[in-house]
Amino acid sequence: MKKTYKFLSILIKEAITKFPKNIDLRMVNAFVYKNKLLNEFKAVFELMNCSNFNPSLHDQFTIFRRKIEIEHNLVKQHLKNIQRIGQLDIMQLYSYEKYYLRYQLYEYVTVYAAQCFWRELLQKQINASVLQEKGQEISQNYEVIVDLSKKMLKIYPSEIKFLYRYGTFLLHIINNEFDALQLFETAYNVFQSKISKRGMPTNEQGTFGENSASGLIIMTANSTDVGVVIHANNEVEPILGYNRKDLINKNINQIMPRPIAKVHD
Repeated sequence: MKKTYKFLSILIKEAITKFPKNIDLRMVNAFVYKNKLLNEFKAVFELMNCSNFNPSLHDQFTIFRRKIEIEHNLVKQHLKNIQRIGQLDIMQLYSYEKYYLRYQLYEYVTVYAAQCFWRELLQKQINASVLQEKGQEISQNYEVIVDLSKKMLKIYPSEIKFLYRYGTFLLHIINNEFDALQLFETAYNVFQSKISKRGMPTNEQGTFGENSASGLIIMTANSTDVGVVIHANNEVEPILGYNRKDLINKNINQIMPRPIAKVHD
């Protein structure tokens, strides 16, 4: 029976190539994908295509309702897979990466402000306004850093790289030795735990999630803009040799072999 519906889908696709603006054909194809071929990704992609051809108000409502239903099912299935087989929670990972990039920025400007503060403090003639300005900048940036660190540690409380980095920042820039040593101790305990579990079978979260140092690229998958990179983490550079800034807003086929890149989209 599944082969029959695959053949039907092929026929509908051929009809769509002849009548690309026919929304009814696309909606029927989406129905076949979702209910008969159980391919919800292709179904929602076909519904996205419908939105490009000025659907009527009634069709817009139908498309919206079906897309919401499919997306709800996809999220529900994804959450089940996270709990059942340890599938990677990509949205959680994306949130962590965004927080981490913001943290890096605020850490950099805070360290620079601290350098300016101490450089001014060592001058023979101290400019009090500079000290006040830099001190206020450090204080404001530190509040943001604390907030970002809480969000990141809530997602991945055992990320060794961040525990060590944040601890080093607290120790050398904020002079908060107590909290810094606690972070270093946590990082050490996590490291020892990972050593003791070396060689044990792992799941997708263990392979690509916390403490994995995996390269992460997230790209668009909508009907009008397929494969455009919207996020890449710092690990991409040593793995692929591309700076993350050079990849943002570029098509993913830029880093693919030419024979694959030509047909990827």
